[in-house]
Amino acid sequence: MIGYPITHPEQHQQRGTKDEALIPWLSERGYTWITKDDAAKKAHAEALLSSGISVVWVRGIDRRKNRITVHDVHLLLASKLEEAARQIDESRGPLHLEVYLNGARPTLRAIQSSEVARSRPLRRAGRHRR
Repeated sequence: MIGYPITHPEQHQQRGTKDEALIPWLSERGYTWITKDDAAKKAHAEALLSSGISVVWVRGIDRRKNRITVHDVHLLLASKLEEAARQIDESRGPLHLEVYLNGARPTLRAIQSSEVARSRPLRRAGRHRR
């Protein structure tokens, strides 16, 4: 988008990169991760919190109920990217945000670190730390 240095891992020979490798790669470059992968919040909560990267989750993609279109994603990002970038620039640390349609209105909501931390996957029985 005009005025934002948006890139994709494929442009850096990172095609097919797993999230476990992508998160530190983004951190090394000071990039914000814009993703539709809401499951990453749970699967990689510890890495996200320790890496220092900011994340913007685009909600509503790939959901059967209230599924949003590519046009809607562009609308979301075009209308909320500047606000997200400002909030991230002004924050004292990594910021986690969600962008989604609330009816027809694009909405940007901050996610507290404690909410990301609560997303951590449960440990299997017998593997508890003491």
